[in-house]
Amino acid sequence: MIARHYIIHARQGEEKSVKAGLVELVELARSTPGCRGIDLLHDLDNGCRFFFLETWESVEAHKSAVNPDASALLARLIPLFDGRPEAAYCGKVSTA
Repeated sequence: MIARHYIIHARQGEEKSVKAGLVELVELARSTPGCRGIDLLHDLDNGCRFFFLETWESVEAHKSAVNPDASALLARLIPLFDGRPEAAYCGKVSTA
């Protein structure tokens, strides 16, 4: 299992629209085959910053995922972002 994280910055004044859109995106994307879950976090110190955390069966499952409704919504949200989101694949660090 892997995680995919995105750090998203909303344009000044677009925070509420970005938040609403990301909440909707979570609901749409959760049903994508291979997706194990999604969490959306809002930075308490910086109201323009959001963290979108996805869990997938594998990197390949994420890369091959197809969800036209989620893709269309994301295309409408991108102009509300302040720059390109930071993104990375992450693996769990074993602490045992």
